Amino acid sequence: MGIDANDEQTANSTVSRAELERRWSLVGAYLQERGIEALVVIGTGNELSGYVGWLIDAPIAYRSAVIFYRDDLMTLISHGAAGSVRTFDGHERGFPGIGTVASVAEFPSVNFSQTYEAQIALNELRRKGITRVALAGPLAMPQGFITTLRDGLGNAVFFDMTDALDRWKAIKSGEEQALLRDVAAMHDQVFVALLPHIRPGISERDAASFAEREGRLRGGHSGVIMVGAAPRGSAAYMKPSRRQSRILQPGDSVTVLIENAGNNGYFCELGRPVVLGPASTQLQDGFAAAKEAQDYTLSLCKPGALCSEIAAAYNSWLKQRGFAPEHRIFAHSQGTDLLERPLIREDEPMTIEAGMCLAVHPGIETPGLFALICDNYLITEDGPGACLHATEKKIFEV
Repeated sequence: MGIDANDEQTANSTVSRAELERRWSLVGAYLQERGIEALVVIGTGNELSGYVGWLIDAPIAYRSAVIFYRDDLMTLISHGAAGSVRTFDGHERGFPGIGTVASVAEFPSVNFSQTYEAQIALNELRRKGITRVALAGPLAMPQGFITTLRDGLGNAVFFDMTDALDRWKAIKSGEEQALLRDVAAMHDQVFVALLPHIRPGISERDAASFAEREGRLRGGHSGVIMVGAAPRGSAAYMKPSRRQSRILQPGDSVTVLIENAGNNGYFCELGRPVVLGPASTQLQDGFAAAKEAQDYTLSLCKPGALCSEIAAAYNSWLKQRGFAPEHRIFAHSQGTDLLERPLIREDEPMTIEAGMCLAVHPGIETPGLFALICDNYLITEDGPGACLHATEKKIFEV
């Protein structure tokens, strides 16, 4: 049961070989400079494929690990038929830069299988005599994986490469920026198609399902579609799919958030309020405040600015206007992950740099009100460029 690593989906490479080689050169140079022999990363699912997705540009089934060698082709440990091992030349369609694919029947929900990937990684590293190993995101690695690896390599020296990789992932190349513009345009198209479908008598789930279908017809996948409705004068909070049960009524406010990947594997997100009838003065005022909050946040997002200081300034700005401080992640980077660093949050040590793609989605909340706006922006040398989305920044009355 499950998806084999040889499935056709692995052939859907979305970025050029030149882009992948740019990434591999960054990693290889880092390892060379520090005398490190290999980098080990692990990723779970397509929304948060992390360093695996960035290194090999392939979808992930359940969980996958990659060993990036300083002086050899990569090893991919992927879900599939247990014990299967295949070799490639690094140019096989769907397996760029990969020399070995080892399949393992591991499931995150099956406790006794949690060391299977690590055992394969351990055998590969031992076989090559590697004793200096970098890890990226070690705190997020499953305990069974990292414990098996550390204990099994004995006197090996481990290095944390997380911050370097997070920075490289966040700064988008020209090719990646073009891909993000395409994804943003897809989100606009989905929203335009969805609007006529939002009407009394359908459920929140109906609206979300329609948006998901429209996205898939355009090559979209993964991610989340949140739709939440409430009567006039009540807060229309975003809802995940299992809670989208309300039947829309005349006068309802509806919050729509479309957040998925395009057929190129890159994520964006678009959010707007929709009203079944005229918008209340309360919602109009709240949305005006949300737009002002987005503009203020963007004014702070200039190269060199500390993300923690932006978050502190934003919460001070909210307090001055009588709003509660923001404890959600209201702005963050996006790319091959639905959410990636840097976060605009007070515990984030990274700075803003040119080439980053930020999703900025402040929400204004008061008793009886939730007003959201969400858009993506690319950071230039002078600060945020033009909004990547063409959807008008307004309340849509249908």
